[in-house]
Amino acid sequence: MKRDKKITAAGAVLIILALACAVFLCTNTRIDPAVRTAYETQAQPVDQSGDFALFLQMTGVQDTTAAPEKPSGVVPYGLALGAAALAGLILFCLCVPRKKRGAALFAGGLSLLLGFVLARLVFWVCNASFYLGLYSDPLSLFRVRDGGLCMTGALLGAGLGCYIASRVFRDPELSFPALADAMAPGAALFIACERCHEWVLLKQNYGLPAAAEGIFTAQGDYGPVMNTARLSSVAALIILAVIMAIRCRKTGSRSILFLLLYGTIQVLLESLRQDLHMLWGFVHIQQLTAFLAVFAVMAAISVPLRKIIRTVIVSLAAAGVFVFLEFALDGRIRPPFAFMEQNVKLCWYIVFGIVLAAYLIYGLLLFRKYGKETPES
Repeated sequence: MKRDKKITAAGAVLIILALACAVFLCTNTRIDPAVRTAYETQAQPVDQSGDFALFLQMTGVQDTTAAPEKPSGVVPYGLALGAAALAGLILFCLCVPRKKRGAALFAGGLSLLLGFVLARLVFWVCNASFYLGLYSDPLSLFRVRDGGLCMTGALLGAGLGCYIASRVFRDPELSFPALADAMAPGAALFIACERCHEWVLLKQNYGLPAAAEGIFTAQGDYGPVMNTARLSSVAALIILAVIMAIRCRKTGSRSILFLLLYGTIQVLLESLRQDLHMLWGFVHIQQLTAFLAVFAVMAAISVPLRKIIRTVIVSLAAAGVFVFLEFALDGRIRPPFAFMEQNVKLCWYIVFGIVLAAYLIYGLLLFRKYGKETPES
């Protein structure tokens, strides 16, 4: 009994720390640290050419002739992010057996805290060339208020938290697959709420130009653009409905289904973004990690070895097609048919969607066979 109370208390402390990080540190501002430093130390504009020009475009800073505003106190986005994390945590706890709710608080709190830490760490590492090169300040890792978080890192942190908690408790009902199954709906709800906050509170519309206005577009500087934040929010809600509606016979199946659906959809949504967020050259890092996550899940549920080899071949073929389509969407490959020239990107995205749907169907077939092999006890 005393151990349960200590676990619950530890979970409450972790939750408070995680929510405090979200509320007081996550401003998601577009303040460029190099611009701020230029005014605080030199009181003069900085060179806006070369790599720094790309970083300005990535962060959305337009005017470097005026000192950027420093965030202070709690901002609406921080409160909204904390609310999204709390909603995901509540759903996670509801998906855990009632008698294990105290342990669920610990696992959830640890996952939230590690999610925040890795969300920042992954973003910083992916932009290390700026922070260690142009900016030359390793301590920028801890300046979260300057902006910069990564959803991929947040999901990795949530998964790591579940794994650590499972090793601490060593309880069959709190195994890593069981905790991951409970975390999947909470993660989907968190993503839906967080992306919703982006387009409601921040008015961030990072998508490619759209041919006409619609429910998934927003008004950009030069006309309608795809509202990828709204698309991501709706997609996450659909994923949440699917994984909650489908009855999974094996422990771990719900989290596998979540990764399959979220990863494949994210491959397309990252292609629609046009904000230079987390790029290595022309490669969208979160698009790459989403595809690798889907491939890893497919390989894990592909047994025996013959199916694993087939999955590797299919995935390599799909990756080759996606790379080809990214070059085509970038205008480096001419369309093979004359009718495609009237609306080149739309045609290429239709092809992109068809190939991605086929890859997802292959994964769902693997998932269906995997779920039928051995019912959970």
